[in-house]
Amino acid sequence: MNKKQSLFHIAKRDTLPWYKAVLIRSGAIVLALIVCAIVTTLLTGENPIKVYSTILYGAFGTSRKSWVTFHNLAILLGISLAVTPAFKMRFWNIGAEGQVLIGCLATAACMICLGGKIPNGLLIVIMIIASVAAGALWGFLPGIFKAKWNTNETLFTLMMNYIATQLAAFFIIEQNTPTSGYWVTDLPLDDYIPFAPGFAVFYVIWYPLFAAVGLPTLVRDGEAFKRWMYYLMITLSCTLIFDVLVPNGQHLRPQDVQVDSLGTWIMSIIWAADTPTNVFPSMHVLGCIGDIICCFDSKIFKPWMRAVITILCVLCMASTVLVKQHAFIDTIGAVIFAIPVVLAVYRKRIFCRRDALTA
Repeated sequence: MNKKQSLFHIAKRDTLPWYKAVLIRSGAIVLALIVCAIVTTLLTGENPIKVYSTILYGAFGTSRKSWVTFHNLAILLGISLAVTPAFKMRFWNIGAEGQVLIGCLATAACMICLGGKIPNGLLIVIMIIASVAAGALWGFLPGIFKAKWNTNETLFTLMMNYIATQLAAFFIIEQNTPTSGYWVTDLPLDDYIPFAPGFAVFYVIWYPLFAAVGLPTLVRDGEAFKRWMYYLMITLSCTLIFDVLVPNGQHLRPQDVQVDSLGTWIMSIIWAADTPTNVFPSMHVLGCIGDIICCFDSKIFKPWMRAVITILCVLCMASTVLVKQHAFIDTIGAVIFAIPVVLAVYRKRIFCRRDALTA
């Protein structure tokens, strides 16, 4: 029986003469410019030569623009140089973007928290140390998982990229959300929901739940991990886009709460850092739904594990309204939004299991 042959084959080239290497790379650049010119002309009707000249002027039109271009180029070359040793060791680290972003976040956190409180020289030193440590940690995690459990470093570094991007986007959107004139999601029903600070414990387990579901799945079931990440990337990214297009918030937080218990202490810390804006749909609810779906999708979770994760996720979702972090409509909106995404990402798994049960 003849096996079907692949249309394309990839093989490592022998060492090429320098002029052939230059011609190949030059030809690739020229071909890319031609394709872009064709697409530009078809979609916009603009003269591609004028488009390219505008790009060049934007990059090198003045001394200031040239300085900015070369400044950005130096940063990108530095990042490329930093990940080169990983590629030489056959570790496919495509997480440089996330490592840079998390380093920038660490630097910004130092400026915000310590600016004006310590001498500037010391602050700069702390910023450098914090950014290097944060970026190193972001690269260390995929490396240690690859070394210990042979996880897919491409998936892991992609996940770390996404987490860093989400964190950066969240804080940027949070800082630029208007303080008035936004859509208030409060409903009369929310007045009947009590404030239960004891549920703050379940609110913050949202973060360890991600680790409890994601890390074992990454190590032992890469395909289930991919589906879980697709779901999270779609739902959380669309939520951030929605919050940019439709600024929203809630006015449910109780005033003058006395910090006299673990729950009120947790909420005082959360409220100090997190404004009551960008609440629809609830990311907590979307994430918990993803955790539940993932633990039932993957075979690595035993029945008792699925039961524990489901109970904790339900309590976490309930806590969003009981600690007044979200209005009731925020949770319902998240459930409604999650349904089509779950069907899109897990449709094959759902239908395969349905067919297996009916067979």
